[in-house]
Amino acid sequence: MHYECVKAVEEAARLLEELGHKVEEAQPEVDGKGIANSYLALCFGEVAAEMEEIKAKLGRKVKTSDVENLTWTLGLLGRTLSAGDFARATREWGIAGRAVGRFHQRYDLYLTPTLAYPPVRVGELQPKPYERLLMKAVNALGLA
Repeated sequence: MHYECVKAVEEAARLLEELGHKVEEAQPEVDGKGIANSYLALCFGEVAAEMEEIKAKLGRKVKTSDVENLTWTLGLLGRTLSAGDFARATREWGIAGRAVGRFHQRYDLYLTPTLAYPPVRVGELQPKPYERLLMKAVNALGLA
């Protein structure tokens, strides 16, 4: 976590205390890594499904030139996942939801940063030239 993000939460907690609220440090018992992995699986699967919708709308096979390189790569990754992988990823969110529900049986509010790091500038997340080249090669060869 970036210092500024932690600082913002601490300042909000102090303000809540000053306003008369009881504030204590606690967190739901959620597997953060499991949620992150399941998010990626669901994201990749959704892109693969979206590529099938594009195919249906175009009435032909989707070509790499029809979408951005990153979209094509995510679609390739999504097609490597099984229905079982997708179901397990969905279940992970159910497990996390129940953990957060148990947390809220005791606490009214879960105060947490929206992001772990300050927002990036527009365009900052664009793939670097070597990453674009690698994606083009992976996409051209269908190497998910």
